[in-house]
Amino acid sequence: MDCLQERGQWAPAGPCGCLYWRNAANQNRKKRYMSWRSESSKLRCFKIACLNMRVIEKLQNWFADMAKQVNNLNFEDLVLAGPRIIQLIQALEEVQAFHQLESNIQVKQFIMETQDYLHKMIKMANTKEDILINLDVVGDLSYAWQLIDSYTKQMQDGIKENPSLVIKLRATFLKMASAMDHPLLRILQANSNDLESVSRYYSGELVAYVRKVLQIIPETLFNLLARIVDIQTNKLRELPTRLDKDKMKDFAQLDERLEVARLTHAISVFTEGILQMKTTLVGIIKIDPKQLLEDGIRKELVRLVALALHNDCMFPPKSKSTDFVQRLEILGAKMDGFRRSFEYIQDYIEIYGLKIWQEETSRIINFSVEQECNVFLRNKIPEWESVYQSRTIPIPKFPPVDISVSFIGRLARELVRITDPKVTVYIDQITSWFDVRTRQELVNITVFRKLQHALGAPGVAGLDRLYSFMIVRELQSLQRTLDDLLRDKTWIAHYQALAKAIGMGQSSIAQPAKFYTQATSKGAKLWPFMLETFQKIGQLQLLRRQLAYELRTVSRFDSKHLVAALETLNEYVLLPAPGARLLSNLQLC
Repeated sequence: MDCLQERGQWAPAGPCGCLYWRNAANQNRKKRYMSWRSESSKLRCFKIACLNMRVIEKLQNWFADMAKQVNNLNFEDLVLAGPRIIQLIQALEEVQAFHQLESNIQVKQFIMETQDYLHKMIKMANTKEDILINLDVVGDLSYAWQLIDSYTKQMQDGIKENPSLVIKLRATFLKMASAMDHPLLRILQANSNDLESVSRYYSGELVAYVRKVLQIIPETLFNLLARIVDIQTNKLRELPTRLDKDKMKDFAQLDERLEVARLTHAISVFTEGILQMKTTLVGIIKIDPKQLLEDGIRKELVRLVALALHNDCMFPPKSKSTDFVQRLEILGAKMDGFRRSFEYIQDYIEIYGLKIWQEETSRIINFSVEQECNVFLRNKIPEWESVYQSRTIPIPKFPPVDISVSFIGRLARELVRITDPKVTVYIDQITSWFDVRTRQELVNITVFRKLQHALGAPGVAGLDRLYSFMIVRELQSLQRTLDDLLRDKTWIAHYQALAKAIGMGQSSIAQPAKFYTQATSKGAKLWPFMLETFQKIGQLQLLRRQLAYELRTVSRFDSKHLVAALETLNEYVLLPAPGARLLSNLQLC
């Protein structure tokens, strides 16, 4: 609605709608006519230039009178304005023959520019309503609404070869809005309330197509960026602190650095091509080229990061802990490459690279955690209702490869599998898991550090949340089992008799081996289940403790002031009220 209010009247989307297009064209005619008239009336300033030429005062007054006649040309009375403009052009042509004005290049150029403005005014005055109607009919592009998509590949190839082609495509995108003419015109004539919703729908579809065409720019940027990162990571050698003069040529690597400079220049050229496209009103939606570029970069980044997380978080059924660590190292190297590449190009394409990186990676991980936690919820959150999903920058969803919904579920379950309490033992003093049979160390604190390096703080927090849901599920299962037992009166009678026989422990029990064997035989089927449940809960809680420690360590290093403020607030909230503390101190005294 803001775009519509700027126009001052209700109209179909953008330049569509025949009536609105003609009204807008008439308004544009008048605006241009008045602008050219204003330029032509600068003849009154011509006397200032003439003073330096010592032209007689009569000639100065003549130019001032010409400026007044130009100002008197009225757009509403184009019938009389036309002949007057022709007379003014002829007068300016004749005056150049007097007083040697043709020999002065500055004066001659000034008069020629004024004549050019007057010629444009004549052309605009001769533009009739019939011409506008014919232009509307000839320029109708409604037939190309479905056909234009077949030319998308050619448009993208042209942009790859010449990024400045985006400026020419702007006219194509504006012209495509005429495809909305007929449906919106009929809705407008029917005085329907659906005009705004239909306009928004068609405008949104058109903007989506514009994004689709221009998405080739972010894709090309990332392809060039991958080559830059490969050169910087694998070919360029880091300069040591001290370097001998004889080895300077070896570390210069001029060819590699020239290739990096060439690729960087190509990135800046692609960016410049889309930024040169002015802010465009497509339908009732305003497209900002800078925002369009940023959205395209975000979309491509989300696609690549989500694909890397999906591919590198696939684990064979019986893989070793070393395979898990190798996967984390590979994923961490890829994520670090993405982050470094953004830091490198952010100044060349005028975006906040670190901000985009943190926002999009957090959104991907939080979306995956949310969808994974749906398994444990009664009221599930569909993908299209998620606060982390976006139509403009969608997070791709891959088909599941096992019981997990996303990569975060596979990662969490693999970590649970390799620390299974049935085959491993946890040593608290060194915070490590060891194999029961081989006594080999499987998981230690460095694994969680690599996990944090690969997924960042959002990934560690997401795993902690997922493990919390798993613990709740185990507790609920245990509670349901105990509730079923308490409904059985024989169980209640058995344990009441057992409690009475044991008493307060003041008297010894005769034949304790036989007594306790009979007492525990009643729950022979229950104890393995309870033992397994408690083992799972303990294992998940140990994993959560390690994740919390890693998250606390990283936060203290990266944002120590924020952590200090949060700890202070937490301690203040947990302490008793001042009045309660004073009363407690008085009681102790």
